[in-house]
Amino acid sequence: IILVNVWTLHQFFHLPSSKSLRRYVLDNTDMMKPGNPTIPQGALKQVLGKTKASDWKFEDFNSNFIMSRVAQAVDAVVLTLEAPVMTDPIAAMLNVEQMYLTDMSHFSTVGHEWIRDRIVDVVKHKGRTGPIEHIEPWEDTDMCVSWFENGGPIDKLSNAKLQSNMGMRIFSTPMGRGYSLEALPSREFNYIEVTNPTSKPQHLYLSHMGSGPNRFYPFDTIAHIHPNLESLQKQIEMTAGRVVPTWFPDISKESPIHSVHHRYIGTIPPGVSFLNLKAKEPTRVDNDVN
Repeated sequence: IILVNVWTLHQFFHLPSSKSLRRYVLDNTDMMKPGNPTIPQGALKQVLGKTKASDWKFEDFNSNFIMSRVAQAVDAVVLTLEAPVMTDPIAAMLNVEQMYLTDMSHFSTVGHEWIRDRIVDVVKHKGRTGPIEHIEPWEDTDMCVSWFENGGPIDKLSNAKLQSNMGMRIFSTPMGRGYSLEALPSREFNYIEVTNPTSKPQHLYLSHMGSGPNRFYPFDTIAHIHPNLESLQKQIEMTAGRVVPTWFPDISKESPIHSVHHRYIGTIPPGVSFLNLKAKEPTRVDNDVN
């Protein structure tokens, strides 16, 4: 097992303005093109050049401690991108700029190559060297159905559209237009139809938005899994409810978050199941089920 412990540019915050690095760059560069939300090459260097080291704070989220505990529990190898040297945070940001896309959160080709090379090195020195005597049948499949970018969720394995009785809403993101399903308290059911194409039960996770310390989403939404539509309508044969937390009030005001969170909901049997969200207030499910 290999764990990857990295930090991103998104973990830097501009203290005088209380803004994330990406938001601060967007608000202070004159290099943006009209109608294009992508940060152009050179904008980060331009904006950072007008600040000083003491303007920046890095939020590490205690990742080293968490990773070491997990690695010890499962006997894993941890690949670590060394934390930035805060005596010169501006140089630290510019040194890793090419590793990330302009959203400052996801790896670019350079970042993926960095991970690849280190994984190859670990496998080369610690991996199995002898022949594998027996290989068990492999059926498990990772599936992810997302409507965030285009509003038209497609199951890429079966090419079938995911069904829901929730309305699709359009909203703005730093990267452009986004789409979300909205669960309404006035609607009796807010469901998403989920298909498990295998012959075995599979684990279901829900990706949703969360924020802190400011509250943008309701914090008391409950998720249930039903085996069929009749079960949903009669509210029977459902899994125990899972709370979907969307508000994190203990987050520091100096390091606010507004990000995607992933929540384990339960297992789904082969075939079609229904994920139902009970909301006391309007709820946005902004990302995906997988």
